Amino acid sequence: MRLTESGKQQAEPIYQATVILFERVFNVFGKRKTAQLFALMGEFNRIWRTEIEK
Repeated sequence: MRLTESGKQQAEPIYQATVILFERVFNVFGKRKTAQLFALMGEFNRIWRTEIEK
C-alpha cells in the first residue's frame, strides 16, 4: 500500500495503537500459547494451500 505524506501522518497513530494492542494481547496470551497459535496457523495454511490446489 502506498500512502501520501498526509495519509502516512493520519495512519501513524492508528498503526502505533494497533502495535501496542497486539503486544498487550500476546503478553497476556503468553509465549507457550502464542507458539501453539502460530504452529496451528501454519498447519492450517498448509492444508488450505493443498485444498486450493485440488
